[in-house]
Amino acid sequence: MPACWLSLDRMGSIIPIANQKGGVAKTTTAVNLAAALALYHNKRVLLVDLDLSCNATAGLGYKAGTIGQVPFGYVLTSFAKKAPLPVSQATLPTGIENLTLIPGDREISSHFPTDYHFLLNDVLKTVAGDYDFILIDSPPVMPVSDTVLLSTVVDGVVLVIDGQATPRNLVRDAQSRLNYARAKILGVVLNRINMQGGDYPYYYYHYASYYHHTDGRGES
Repeated sequence: MPACWLSLDRMGSIIPIANQKGGVAKTTTAVNLAAALALYHNKRVLLVDLDLSCNATAGLGYKAGTIGQVPFGYVLTSFAKKAPLPVSQATLPTGIENLTLIPGDREISSHFPTDYHFLLNDVLKTVAGDYDFILIDSPPVMPVSDTVLLSTVVDGVVLVIDGQATPRNLVRDAQSRLNYARAKILGVVLNRINMQGGDYPYYYYHYASYYHHTDGRGES
């Protein structure tokens, strides 16, 4: 069962869902959070799949490589060239009411401009009025610098941790990288724990502290 330390009233509109390494159910968390906000809270949600695995896209019923009218990278490049295409051209509907998808792109390196992290916020802000939440399924923090760069230009980051398998030092390193970049950690999702078991206070003490210590401002 996941435990979530996440303050919804502090959440901004553009939020990456990040992890320190693969295999912690980050994409599952991104898809489930997007669906829950759309279904149970009646929020308009855009989910952007930026992970090369494209698992969020598959989780919402599309094969890898499926795109809207154009790949999202083309939209970003059009903004860089000062001839912007509508973001809606890169979106796809889902089977969930209020939830829209920008599908993943395994050719991201060829389709995306090199400075896409800085363009992304400007591009997504053009549709911020159309959605209550824009969630990004982002690459892992530790091996990929893209997420750290991305975290500096969005409203904050939600960090996903595996309570059974993630070493505390790895979480601490990921937190340090985000703090160094002055990223805001909006919340922590702790997966694979038994909240009724005797170990829950241990997990809460050791992992929730990474969220509380930053206090949403990216400062220790």
